[in-house]
Amino acid sequence: MFFPMGPTGSAMSEQHDVERAAAYLVQEYGELASLRASLRADWFRNSGNTGNYRTWSRVAAAVLELLATEKPDDRRTS
Repeated sequence: MFFPMGPTGSAMSEQHDVERAAAYLVQEYGELASLRASLRADWFRNSGNTGNYRTWSRVAAAVLELLATEKPDDRRTS
């Protein structure tokens, strides 16, 4: 599974990176995008990586915002 990261493999820190990751997840996973982002955040939290946990929590929130603003026909549901 692809997760957008910074050019050096570091955590996404800029808001546009978070939004880009959220858009990618919504495009690829539709309604499941929030679950994917939340699972990734949980994985980082459980491994003690609080920086990436916070970032992926932001991605999960951005996914929810995207899903709330999109028309149902715009989402992938498979």
